[in-house]
Amino acid sequence: MADKGEKMKKTCWTIIICLIVGFIGFKEKTHKTREILRHSLISRIDAAEKMLSNDKFQCSNSTAYIALWDTLKQRKIDIVKVRIVLADSNRKILTPEDNNMIPIITLRGLNASFLNPSPLNYQLLSIKSKKCVGDKIVDLVWTPFSKGILSAELENTGREYLKNLIAQAYEQLKNQGVRSQAQKKKLVAEMISSRIPTLLFLTENAHFGSTKRTLAFLGANREKSFVSVKSKRNAFGPAQMTSPTYQLLRKKYPAANLPVDFFAGVLDHKVAIKSMILLCDWNMRYLDNVPRSEQERELVALYHSGVEIEKLGLIGQGYLAKCDSIRINLVANNL
Repeated sequence: MADKGEKMKKTCWTIIICLIVGFIGFKEKTHKTREILRHSLISRIDAAEKMLSNDKFQCSNSTAYIALWDTLKQRKIDIVKVRIVLADSNRKILTPEDNNMIPIITLRGLNASFLNPSPLNYQLLSIKSKKCVGDKIVDLVWTPFSKGILSAELENTGREYLKNLIAQAYEQLKNQGVRSQAQKKKLVAEMISSRIPTLLFLTENAHFGSTKRTLAFLGANREKSFVSVKSKRNAFGPAQMTSPTYQLLRKKYPAANLPVDFFAGVLDHKVAIKSMILLCDWNMRYLDNVPRSEQERELVALYHSGVEIEKLGLIGQGYLAKCDSIRINLVANNL
């Protein structure tokens, strides 16, 4: 009986020790997870977006809110109200209202930079400001590109987001059985290589000087990327598409089931990619006599200007040169 009691005692102690070790391991794992999240740039951006989404932060044409992270103190995300000084049509100066420690920010289009910061210890995580999205003025929370967000983490997030987006668009076109207008016996998804919408997406949205920066911006903003972008020709969203072109695609490719509302279509990333693929298929009708090796560049020219390469003006030629540069970067960025 004594032996049996001793064994029982040992078993109990073994169970208790295992539970203690397991609990310690769980705490360490939880602590590590929290540390990773605390130091993850994308988690900070998401947290900043959630904070700024609070209705108490109401913007006007002259005021906005910014979310900042002090990389030296690393304590908490600071929300700061700023005054907007309109310098010109594409540049705004954001001046903190009540905090002289925060440097002035220059906002040029989708890019931001601190004006003579000393020391440079802030990351600009998000801005909440009045933006035109489609045909509406809204309080939009978004992350401008700045050197503080240029990171492998956001580049990888943007890369995977774009890959998944294009894969989903192709999968949907296949499932819908959308037939080509260029070759009636084939599906659209069989006609257009996924490389082409990848190239077009990055070329149409090359606002930052490099593919890596575009991917970082995309990783930071994901589905909100480029929703406020509008060209002088009234082309909207990430696909930079006009309403007449979109309505043409709805008519010619009814099986694609594009939304009736123009903005509901072009501002939705997956629909925008689908419409981009459809337009390329539509333009393939003009390329019967073009060698296959040259069709990609021709499709890019047709997408941008609606004309063949030999008819492109100076602006179109510059666009094509930019596209050629991005094509080289695609390999380096695993796209």
